[in-house]
Amino acid sequence: MNKKLLLSITFIAFLGLGVFLFYFLSPKEKKIISKETIDDISIVENRVEEFGKKLKLVSLQSPKEVLEKQIRENYEEFLSPELLAEWINDPSKALGRKSSSPWPERIDIKNIQRISQNKFLVEGEVIEITSVEAVEGGEANRFPIKLTLEKRDSKWAIVNIKQESNQIGIPNPASVYCEKQGGKLEIRNFKDGQKGFCIFDDGSECDEWEFYYGKCKKGEKLCKDLCGDGICQEIVCMAIGCPCPETKESCPIDCGGKTEIPCAKEGEKVNRNPLIGPTDQKCCEGLVEVRESRSYSVCKKAQKVLLYYYNPEKDKDEAGNIKCSRDGLVAIERLIHVSQTPIKDTIELLLKGKDILTEEELVQGITTEFPLDGLKLKSVNLKNDGTLILEFEDPLNKTVGGACRVGILWFQIEATAKQFPQVKKVQFLPETLFQP
Repeated sequence: MNKKLLLSITFIAFLGLGVFLFYFLSPKEKKIISKETIDDISIVENRVEEFGKKLKLVSLQSPKEVLEKQIRENYEEFLSPELLAEWINDPSKALGRKSSSPWPERIDIKNIQRISQNKFLVEGEVIEITSVEAVEGGEANRFPIKLTLEKRDSKWAIVNIKQESNQIGIPNPASVYCEKQGGKLEIRNFKDGQKGFCIFDDGSECDEWEFYYGKCKKGEKLCKDLCGDGICQEIVCMAIGCPCPETKESCPIDCGGKTEIPCAKEGEKVNRNPLIGPTDQKCCEGLVEVRESRSYSVCKKAQKVLLYYYNPEKDKDEAGNIKCSRDGLVAIERLIHVSQTPIKDTIELLLKGKDILTEEELVQGITTEFPLDGLKLKSVNLKNDGTLILEFEDPLNKTVGGACRVGILWFQIEATAKQFPQVKKVQFLPETLFQP
């Protein structure tokens, strides 16, 4: 065999052996990602993407009370209570729609990093588009963003957001087109954000995007478009001799008087914290508020119940003496939310006593000694024979003392409970309650 050939075969053999040893025999360090981490990453990614879809619904140029409502309605389920309160108190720190166009369309995630067992850092970019990109695709602008998410009560909440300053700006094509056609761009503030208008030398104007798409031409519109800025103008004209005022017919949003606040539908939240925003929204008819936090209530389907109070004027004998009987009981109609525990909910509402009486009812002489300090309904148990056992906590012994007094308290609870047809008899625990 040729010496050169032998050397070549030997070299190839050693090379093959080296490759084999490298790939199959050398120890390799493998990084194993747990299933828990994979699941958490998926949840965090979804939370950030869903939050990104809400950005365009919050107009940062809206009036303060409107902006606060938009922040609360769109961001509350994603942000921690601390960050939500910070943005409501200082909207300049909030993310949202800075103008009518472009607007934030989504958040593109670039990297997700676990920084502790219950905390992730998400790096991404907010993508802004205009109506052009909405149709043709692409983007008008983007800027970097970092979000910190923390797991609280089994739910991932955004606790911090840092906006990066290095924006990659892409000119607004409608603004560029306006200036190329000899117009002058003017930005105006409206209740729902900012709008750009192309102003021409003849005094006419067009919405920049309507001009861009050919829906409005130079010389067509001489009335200045200010409808929606919250002011009912008597003169809104760019030329002499044409006042074209805003009226209830031409601009109802500015000239129609106070805007009626729509009622909240079933399942919707109503704010009850004046520090966060207006608290005058009410639930629609047939619904009742159920307080679920310090800041808001939820509107739920309602049912009517009767609460029995006492009017001493209706409980007198012929000589004018108080009888301390059931004759003085007066039924007051109230609403509770539909639930699996209507008896318990109704008794608890009765125990609030005077706190839920209207001024008109008080003037009529309707009264009660409820609420009693420390008295709390502990449990409700309805037996098959119709006996309702109500167990109370009365650490301050407020249910004892005076036969007339405790008798009326007893009658109130008993009558309120017996409005439910399945209740035939009422029993109190401990048995020392409502004793003279």
